[in-house]
Amino acid sequence: MPLFQPASIAVFGVGPSETTFAGRAYQALSRFHFTGDLYAINPNHQEVYGRRCYGSIGEIPRSVDLAIVATQAQHVLAIVEECAAAGVKSILVHSAGFNEVGDSGAQMQMDLSRLSDETGIRILGPNCLGFYNLDVATNPVVATPSSLVERLNTDTVGDVSFITQSGGMGSGAVGEAARVGITFRHFIHTGNEADITVADCLGYLSGVSAVNVVCLFLEQVRQPAIFAESIHQLRRSGKDVIAVVAGSSQAGARATKSHTGAIAGDGAVVTSYLRQLGVVVVEDLDEMLDAAVLAQARLRASGPRVGILTASGGAGAVLADLLVERRLDVPSLGETTKERLARVLPDFGESQNPVDLTGQILAQPGTLAGAAEAMLESTDVDSVVVVLGVLDMHASRWAEDIRWLASQHSKPITVCWLGALPSTLEVLREHGVPVFTSLARVARSMDILGALASAREAPLVRPAQPGGLSVDPALLVWRGEYAAKELLKDAGIAVPRGHLVHDAADAKSIALDIGYPVVAKIHDPTQLHKSDIGGVRVDIRDADELESHVNELLALQSDASEGPVEILIEQYSRLSTELIVGAWNDAAFGPVLMVGSGGVFTEAATDHQVAVLPVTSGEIRAMLRRLHIYPVLKGIRGIPPVDMDELVDVISRFSVLATTALENGISEMEINPLGVSKDGGVVALDVLLVQGAGRVPGSMIGE
Repeated sequence: MPLFQPASIAVFGVGPSETTFAGRAYQALSRFHFTGDLYAINPNHQEVYGRRCYGSIGEIPRSVDLAIVATQAQHVLAIVEECAAAGVKSILVHSAGFNEVGDSGAQMQMDLSRLSDETGIRILGPNCLGFYNLDVATNPVVATPSSLVERLNTDTVGDVSFITQSGGMGSGAVGEAARVGITFRHFIHTGNEADITVADCLGYLSGVSAVNVVCLFLEQVRQPAIFAESIHQLRRSGKDVIAVVAGSSQAGARATKSHTGAIAGDGAVVTSYLRQLGVVVVEDLDEMLDAAVLAQARLRASGPRVGILTASGGAGAVLADLLVERRLDVPSLGETTKERLARVLPDFGESQNPVDLTGQILAQPGTLAGAAEAMLESTDVDSVVVVLGVLDMHASRWAEDIRWLASQHSKPITVCWLGALPSTLEVLREHGVPVFTSLARVARSMDILGALASAREAPLVRPAQPGGLSVDPALLVWRGEYAAKELLKDAGIAVPRGHLVHDAADAKSIALDIGYPVVAKIHDPTQLHKSDIGGVRVDIRDADELESHVNELLALQSDASEGPVEILIEQYSRLSTELIVGAWNDAAFGPVLMVGSGGVFTEAATDHQVAVLPVTSGEIRAMLRRLHIYPVLKGIRGIPPVDMDELVDVISRFSVLATTALENGISEMEINPLGVSKDGGVVALDVLLVQGAGRVPGSMIGE
């Protein structure tokens, strides 16, 4: 792409001042020794920085691969037209004042997109900080006016590249990367994406053999299908992709919109979509850089079991707690491993996990290597963390020992060195050993190792919609809970036995048939949340109690509804857990599935996961594992475990049914609660269909 590997560059608006965007961009290209042809364009000057200054792009005697524009927004369209006429291949627009400022700016950006389409000229920006490309050592291209260039060390360029939709966060990441020993091979800020998008940049990097890791800071995903194919291109070439997603909360989404002028999608949906594509999604820039360190090292952990070696029992205990909080395992060690450790540990050392080497390693510095080798060769753990403190006396030896052990073993070894000397960190990093300076970051790194493994195993082709379920679209009309449950039954999803009645006598007859205890609910298609008006009575144990409740519900419904007065009598299910499963049409991604903690407090809960449909059984299991309620589903404190195969099957069947519904006039569908009974079975206790394109306020998480 001529944009990122230009042989000739023209910069518009360059003048004597080095404080302007144009002047700083021109100087950055010179400072980093761009060896191609570099031209300045300004009709008000004949010479700048000792070089000829041209009055227009048309005066330049040869073709130009890249034009850099940092003028006022109202002049940009004319300059693009001038460049197109002169045969310029690509343009970088630093100028702000487009989509992010309102209707007039949005119109100019639409015109900019139209010009790109009509002329074939590629445009990066507007409102763009630019890029740098250090991939070609003989001709680096640093096309950015940002002060981030002050942090670049071109002698330590690695195999990690970075694409960002936020200039400020992007330039900050460059500075922070230097702290952990990373110099990005590429930095690309896509700005407002009038033409070139993140997907285009991903496609370019997929062809760069020296890049093994691509980091992203995303505020939205445009054209998901094209984006997905670009991710797949990267992964097919063996590259890891790591992303931070902004705007996952309502407040975050508002901030994203005010910053970029884009209508940000639901960050939770974007996060899920990325995971389904095989992207490692992390929480912030620190975690992104830690993940990049691990991906660079190409570490592979075969499981969640972590072995800890520490010179401080307190540090080992804290790290163990942090790992368990992240659902990692700090297992007990087997006798074989303990016997081997006993041969190298001092008598007062601890051969359990965490393994306390004690301060005796100062007197016997070889203890660390012996204990680490025992753990690396143990079948009891999948990865090893070494925790050290300010022990400068033997720091060089220990760094060399760890480096050598890492080179001899495929099992990951990671270091947390509190208060380490910079030279010690450098030795380890130069040899690809991940080293961190806080317990929290090394705990996160162990979590990231699992995420990297899952991402590398993600399918490169999205699954097809499962077959075997046929639904008559005529039935996809909200006629109340009873009719909707008939749809669920046809789809193979269990519902309570029940029937509609019109009076207490009918109710008692039905209750005798299905057996007490029972549930009584008003049945009114206009009342989407019956509990809110007291329209649900549960655990009714005899006929007298049932008659009283039914009469109250009939009176309640006759006051609230103009339709027929009906009551739904159902079998009462004793539950151990309540879930919610729902689906809706996302404006960008289409049908989306949500699974979470259910019941009457659904709207107040934050325990939910989403996925873009269709989904595999494996993806459903992964969604369930990420729920806070997952340990309850596995069985805890007398609560029996759910039949996980049955639960996954029910959610899969629901997803197929919901996809058909969403394609045929339904805007939302949900089961809440999806109950897990005391015997571990799964039953849909309440179901809702929402007709048409509009959403019912508060009916789903994420309102």
